[in-house]
Amino acid sequence: SRKWAKMSSRLMVAGLAWLLLLGSARSQAVTNKLQFLTGGTNQTQITSARLSYDYKRSTAIFQDNVVVDDSKVRLECNELRVVFDSTNQVKSATAIGNVKIKSEDKTATCNKAVYLGETGEMVMIGNAKLVMQGKTLTGDRVTFYLNDDRVSVEGSTELVIPSGGGDLKLPKKK
Repeated sequence: SRKWAKMSSRLMVAGLAWLLLLGSARSQAVTNKLQFLTGGTNQTQITSARLSYDYKRSTAIFQDNVVVDDSKVRLECNELRVVFDSTNQVKSATAIGNVKIKSEDKTATCNKAVYLGETGEMVMIGNAKLVMQGKTLTGDRVTFYLNDDRVSVEGSTELVIPSGGGDLKLPKKK
């Protein structure tokens, strides 16, 4: 049905939010990802024990054993809430409880992760930890400014670099 097709398209877009977490993003890259996810042969798959979708509020809530699988990233959490704007773009996506994100050689964990579509910010809250290329960054709150290639860390901040660990730069998204 048309409603199911519209919801499926929105859910594929929701997966895009998590693709952006562990790298920088540019508007063109976002556009390319959207075209790729909706028109290509690969797909983003979201599974959970329960799903509720509110058409009036344009909100999808996945609960229990949530897994977002894509060729570039895997997200696991207890609950995923996705809010869409009037143009069916992701307004926000919030992963709650035992959040684990894996992308190539990067792994992130936290209690809660929030993606804000309008500003391109990804905020990891509560026991936030990012491990990449042997380096470990932890803090109470880690904010990725995806459109500006910046990261800020607040509260109990720690950066661990192994001997001969190279520079402090986060790798740029390819």
